[in-house]
Amino acid sequence: MPPDEAELGYRLRQAAWGRGYATEGSRALLEKAFTELAVRTVWAATMAVNHGSRRIMEKLGMTLADTLPTPSDMEMVEGSEQRGVRYEITEEQWKQR
Repeated sequence: MPPDEAELGYRLRQAAWGRGYATEGSRALLEKAFTELAVRTVWAATMAVNHGSRRIMEKLGMTLADTLPTPSDMEMVEGSEQRGVRYEITEEQWKQR
């Protein structure tokens, strides 16, 4: 991974879903990445069927950039046949939001 690129990820217990924690935390991490760490692009990946995470990425201003193959260790997960997705946001896109 290039030094000016960062991956955004989060994992919450189901009891914390829908409370805005992932969105709020991710917004803070994007701000730090683009204002303090000289990051130019932040990306995040999830399963195509994970509509909750995809919605968070969209709320953050990230856009769908690519589809991804399902990792072999995830092939038993329901929905894995639909593959994965990668979302991205650049520093310029973040500034314009």
